[in-house]
Amino acid sequence: MTLTLRLLALSEAYCEAKGIALATLSGYALRDSRTLPRLRNGGSITLRNCERVIEWISKNWPTDKAKPDGLLLLKSPDEICERGAA
Repeated sequence: MTLTLRLLALSEAYCEAKGIALATLSGYALRDSRTLPRLRNGGSITLRNCERVIEWISKNWPTDKAKPDGLLLLKSPDEICERGAA
């Protein structure tokens, strides 16, 4: 599975867990409601924006929902700091 497909799978799992649209998530994570829907329609995304979405979803995953296995979630905010320091 490509990175793009994994990011979309994670994004769509979050949207389903929260009952929101992909454009809404894109607005929350990137302050641009068009990026993730454009990606789903064959567009591209920068690596930095990909990281922003993963970090945002990892920090904001609903506590009452199980995190999906095998997706791009970070385990903890500490992992973000460790990765950023490298």
